[in-house]
Amino acid sequence: MSNIDKKYEFTGETKVFWGIKMHRIRALRDITCHGVDEGDDGGWVQAEINLAHDGEAWVDGEALVTGKARVTGEALVTGKARVTGKARVDGEARVDGEAWVDGEARVTGEAWDSQPLVIMASVHRIAVCSKDHIAVGCHVHDTEWWLENYEAIGKREDYTDDQIEEYGMLLKAAAAWQKKRFEKKEGGSNEQ
Repeated sequence: MSNIDKKYEFTGETKVFWGIKMHRIRALRDITCHGVDEGDDGGWVQAEINLAHDGEAWVDGEALVTGKARVTGEALVTGKARVTGKARVDGEARVDGEAWVDGEARVTGEAWDSQPLVIMASVHRIAVCSKDHIAVGCHVHDTEWWLENYEAIGKREDYTDDQIEEYGMLLKAAAAWQKKRFEKKEGGSNEQ
C-alpha cells in the first residue's frame, strides 16, 4: 500500500501496554466525521492490522487497539477505551470512556441521531442501547429480560441487597424512558 492510500502513519512515539509495544498514529488525511485534520495525532495501535486504512474509522486520545482486534468502517475508539483480543468495532459504532472490548466481541451499528440514556450506577453502568435493548456493564439483553432477571443476575454477581434494589429501580426508570422516547420518535402519542 502506497502512502497515498494510507489514512495514518506511526509518529515514532511508542509506549508499552501489558508488555506490548504500542505506536501512536497520525492522520495523513482529514477524517471529517470525527473532526480529525491531516496531521492530528491519534491514539495507539499495536500494528497496522488494528485500524483499517480505508473508511473513516479512527482511534483517538489515549485509546488503544491491540492483538488481532480491528477498527473499521466509520467507527471511533476514543478516550481511554481498549479494544483487544480478536474484538471488532465497525459500522458507525463508538467506544469511549474507559470501555474495554475484548475477546471475540463485536461492536457495530449505526450512530444514534441523539444521545442514548446512560446511568452510572454503583457497580455497572446501565445504557439504553436501542428501542428494546438495555446494557448493564457489557451485557446486552432485551428490556423485558432485564426486568424479569435483574434480581437473579444481581445475586449471581454477588450484588448486595441494596445494589439489587438500586438496579431494579434504575432498570425500571430506564425502561420507562426508553418507552416514552421511542414512542415519540416513532410517531406515538407521547409529547414532551
